[in-house]
Amino acid sequence: MQMRFLLWLLVVGALPAWGAAPPRSSSCARASATLSRVAVMGASVSAGFGWGRQEGRGRTLADLLDDTVATEHAPVRNFASLWFFKNPRSAGQRQVDQVLTYAPTLTVAVDFLFWFVHGAQLDEAQRLARLEQGLALLEPLPGPILLGELPAMTTAVGKALEPGMLPSPETLARLNRRISEWARSRDNVVLLPLGTWLVRSPDGSLQADGLHPTREGAKWIAARMMDSLFEACPAPGVH
Repeated sequence: MQMRFLLWLLVVGALPAWGAAPPRSSSCARASATLSRVAVMGASVSAGFGWGRQEGRGRTLADLLDDTVATEHAPVRNFASLWFFKNPRSAGQRQVDQVLTYAPTLTVAVDFLFWFVHGAQLDEAQRLARLEQGLALLEPLPGPILLGELPAMTTAVGKALEPGMLPSPETLARLNRRISEWARSRDNVVLLPLGTWLVRSPDGSLQADGLHPTREGAKWIAARMMDSLFEACPAPGVH
């Protein structure tokens, strides 16, 4: 089966039937209503690249989550940007500042780390150093935070991405080990193994660029996200 990139898109984690539940965050356990005030930050996937427009504006992951969350909640706020890739550090700092001001009960940072480690002419040391920049930006965010690992981006090579923009398999493994280490040392981060989802997305989930999901693919994942969140954060308001 052709490997799918869709799953780096959304912080969903493995459903019970597909593997172990995501690590539980103690901040989740303390949350009185984890889904009552949700913020989405990140890059073009979270910003809804290629999903068309509705009521004069683009459809985003925040919009899809609004449609998916069944409990009473404030409108999910979108802070993600299509232009994040141009300057991840600057865009990331701006989004963190906006999220801190908004003070959400849950922060969805699906593709926030992606452009810190992908780019042309970056060696392993540079990718690792840039990852540290991205992780440092996330430090002040209140919990819980849903954060995905970095899957291999082979489906986008020669389409949305040039071969030199991807880390080598060895470097990717080091990057993910560091993300996992960082998440385990914090009680407000739910780290989700997106790489295990690469081969499990439905047919038609990806756009032609091999990088961004279709709207239908994103809807499918958004629904699965609620199941995963309930496993990680079984607090009032998450079912």
